[in-house]
Amino acid sequence: MNINVNLILEKEYKDMKLTKMNYYFEKIKNISLVERISLIPLIAVFLAIALISYISANNIKDSIISEMQNNGVFLSQQFSSRITDRKAAIDVLEEQLNEKIRIAANIVIKDAENLNNTRLLQLAKNLDVDELYWLNSKGEVVYATIPGYIGWQTTINHPLIAIVQGQKELMEKIRPDSKYGKLLKYGAVRAEDGSFVQVGISAARISKMNEKFNYQKLVQSLALEKNIVYVGFVDLNYRIVAHSNEELQGKQLPRYSYLQKV
Repeated sequence: MNINVNLILEKEYKDMKLTKMNYYFEKIKNISLVERISLIPLIAVFLAIALISYISANNIKDSIISEMQNNGVFLSQQFSSRITDRKAAIDVLEEQLNEKIRIAANIVIKDAENLNNTRLLQLAKNLDVDELYWLNSKGEVVYATIPGYIGWQTTINHPLIAIVQGQKELMEKIRPDSKYGKLLKYGAVRAEDGSFVQVGISAARISKMNEKFNYQKLVQSLALEKNIVYVGFVDLNYRIVAHSNEELQGKQLPRYSYLQKV
């Protein structure tokens, strides 16, 4: 006769499980009504504690998120305020440079009778400017601190044509010079007889003056604040103008990025 050992073991295992379950059921049945009633408050307390813990955890989470959002808004406002201050400071600097050019030009005009190339070089050094030119009423360079410009004639499309045509003063933004492509900020003032002085200040010098108002320095200073992971400044064309991670500076963000949601 063949005996299936596996079937016998499986039956014994099932019988054992049923016996254990019956044992626990019997234990539960034997718990008195008083004991059952006494368990209810304990269960209620446990559920209440669990509910309070859950609500507290959510409240703490919401509070942390809210605080982070508030901090982010505050820092953004602070950065925005600094940018506004920077623009105001640059505007002031621009006006100071214009005044410096104006004063230098008027000093040269007052010294018109003594002018020559050597005198212009001396005046440029004393007045702390990079270039000086004396032009006649027709816009031709008579004296210059840059020899290559002597005899140069103002053309109809050049900004100085406004002075030749009678404008008293001209203050320009930084631009390349006409012969060598060097970047300078120029200004010109007209004398009573129609001759005029052009003053040039190099862009490199102006850049050094602007350095303390640099966007990159602003983001780096903000990134030192506690709990700040990174700070970036993006212009309206989605280009990263400044970033605490300098490798990202100058990078282009996707046109339809999350920034449109801000």
